[in-house]
Amino acid sequence: YGTDELVDALVRIGRRLARDFPGSSLALGDISYRGGRESARHHSHQNGRDVDVFYFARDNRGRPLGPYDAMVPFAEDGRSLSWRQNDEVRYAWGRRFDDARNWGTVRAFLNDPGIEVQWIFAHQGLIKRMLAYAAEHQGDPELIARASMVMQQPLRALPHDAHMHVR
Repeated sequence: YGTDELVDALVRIGRRLARDFPGSSLALGDISYRGGRESARHHSHQNGRDVDVFYFARDNRGRPLGPYDAMVPFAEDGRSLSWRQNDEVRYAWGRRFDDARNWGTVRAFLNDPGIEVQWIFAHQGLIKRMLAYAAEHQGDPELIARASMVMQQPLRALPHDAHMHVR
């Protein structure tokens, strides 16, 4: 469950990404419990203002891939990694971090008129990838500067290599 502002923004952002990157679907993880309360899995996600967004990926030939059935972790070089889920090792080999669509997601959040993004938590190496892509392809230095301020690897938490956390 999320605030009306967040849910409305997620709909707008999902539509924006589908327009900018045809065939793309915004894949979301946790938001909040109904009525809000502490979560054993999160330090935040207690009041409907936080959302986990799955990273977009491409295959080894550069073709866009749809959302996977889980949040896939990525290394700094953009390769997908294995991970543990319910005491089972899982793999999503052949996936590459999609710099364009992931930067497009950040840009859509930062440009949305209905919300003010406070933080986007992500892995530092993946932040560098998205900002490098933005610097090469984005014409708005103010947006890139703002993104570099709100995008951080969280302290005292996992590095967020499998999703970005937006507040």
